Amino acid sequence: MLLAKNRRLEHELTMARLAAAETEQRLDAAQGQVSELEGKLEDKEALVKQLEEDLLETRGAAKAAAGAQRAALLSLDGAGSLDAPTPRGGGGASFSGVGSGADEESVVRVLVGQRERLRARVKELEEQLSAARGAAEAARRQLEAARADNVALVERLRYVGGYRQQAAARKDAAGGRPAGADVEAGGGAAGDVVGRYAQLYEDRINPFQEFQGQQHEQKRRQMGVADKAMYGVGQLVYRSAAARLVAFCYLVVMHTLVFASLTHVTHRTSSQLMDHQHAALADHGHAARHDLTSLMTHDGTGATAGAAVAAAGEAAAKAAGRLLRRLLL
Repeated sequence: MLLAKNRRLEHELTMARLAAAETEQRLDAAQGQVSELEGKLEDKEALVKQLEEDLLETRGAAKAAAGAQRAALLSLDGAGSLDAPTPRGGGGASFSGVGSGADEESVVRVLVGQRERLRARVKELEEQLSAARGAAEAARRQLEAARADNVALVERLRYVGGYRQQAAARKDAAGGRPAGADVEAGGGAAGDVVGRYAQLYEDRINPFQEFQGQQHEQKRRQMGVADKAMYGVGQLVYRSAAARLVAFCYLVVMHTLVFASLTHVTHRTSSQLMDHQHAALADHGHAARHDLTSLMTHDGTGATAGAAVAAAGEAAAKAAGRLLRRLLL
């Protein structure tokens, strides 16, 4: 049963190798076709540019020739004899002008038609180039899939080969026949395939990377609830651009709100403190003036001295208020 399974796996591996080789050939052919089409496209573009330049030169030459011919005819008409009628000369000039104009229009039509054909050909080549690029991309994807399938088949062959070697060792220890080399031992074309994809398989089962992953998972399981939450949020913000944008906007809005709230509370508290201090100073000044007036009335002192003392008290209150305002501001 194991031999049949091993043969089937080797057959699948051989077929996958053939498919991979065919895919590589198709990829090379597609890349060559793409390069060829790009070269043809560049040649056609250069030819179109050259034709446009030739068209401009042809138009300029035709105009110059028509002008020279008209000038020559006019000079001949001016130097002719009296018996030569003027209308004949004018008719010849107009005829030559019409002939040159017709030749120029025919050349322009030919060149324009050729340019349109070249444009259609360039468009067709661009479509072929796009199709070839798509085929090359599809062949590249098929090649990657075939490589992955080959690595998986190598893994299966390793598993079956290890099991067969253990069974052969047990049979040899029990007194059976020794395990000899056969087709299933990995010789021939199958052995070449195994050797080709063995390195890829070894890279996939790197023990150091696996150990690092296990250590990372173990450390993550040992973290507390808060650490796990912060780690999850950090991973989400690190992996997603939208999450980073949301976190940035949230931080900006929260900081702006906190600063605005602190500024408002500070200004309101300062205003209330100033009002309270002014009220206290005013009450204290009124009480002092009332006590002083009562004392002066009781003692029989003159009104002039009382007014002076009251003015001094108000001045002291105002000075104290200004000093307190400066300290608060």
